[in-house]
Amino acid sequence: MANLSLTTKKIKYDRLKVLIIEDDLFNRKTVNMILSQIGFKQIQEAEDGGSGLEMNFNFLPDLIICDIEMEPIDGLVFLKMLRDSGDIKNCDVPVIFLTGHAESKYVTSARDLGVDAFIVKPPSINSLKSKIDIVLRRAEEKSSENT
Repeated sequence: MANLSLTTKKIKYDRLKVLIIEDDLFNRKTVNMILSQIGFKQIQEAEDGGSGLEMNFNFLPDLIICDIEMEPIDGLVFLKMLRDSGDIKNCDVPVIFLTGHAESKYVTSARDLGVDAFIVKPPSINSLKSKIDIVLRRAEEKSSENT
């Protein structure tokens, strides 16, 4: 019955912090605008995996939305560095990959590294919100199981 209450509980987006890691300014601003429309108030942006990793440890987001294909540090390398960091505070933060690639090599590599979900670019408000809700509820369930 506890799982049922978690899935019906309203997510308080305005209390959550989101980090967007995307090298394309237009895509980054588009995702930021969508997140604002969903109700997020605390949004930070980074333009590549390296600056995203640094920002992650200072900002401590509740969710990361990250592009896969970036230079010099792409999303896959970012995710590996994040998950391997050993930072107890948030190395397990949920990560949603934004991608234009549905190729199995990206999907398989990302899943092996611990990505939580994928969304194809450009995301719509409904598709991004739906994916965020699933990921956040799954993270909440996992957290409640560990307490």
